[in-house]
Amino acid sequence: MLSGLIFYLFANQEVTPSFQMFHVKARNFLDFLLPVVISSFLISLVVGVIGSLFFPKPIAGGIYRIEQDLQRVIDQGDLTIQITLRNGDQVSTLAEQINSLLSDFRGKFAKVDRQIEQLKS
Repeated sequence: MLSGLIFYLFANQEVTPSFQMFHVKARNFLDFLLPVVISSFLISLVVGVIGSLFFPKPIAGGIYRIEQDLQRVIDQGDLTIQITLRNGDQVSTLAEQINSLLSDFRGKFAKVDRQIEQLKS
């Protein structure tokens, strides 16, 4: 918004005679600024698209994998599932903590099962 305001303020000013003396073919600053603004927009668009394709993959891919594995745990009730991620994923510590939590749950459920068996006998 700030660059748009600056562009608007300078775009309609008349070019001084000193520019005309050097045979610059422009009536106002809009003729100078418009190509720069359009090219900078296109460059930032291309850089943004490339950045969005490659940079968040280690984060988004890992989170997606964790989500899928946790959904299997919920749907099947299988606490033996271990979350494995690719090397270099940024959320590997989160996956390790979830695996530790699932291991704790397995231990607690095994303890409860043993206590139920003792009560039955």
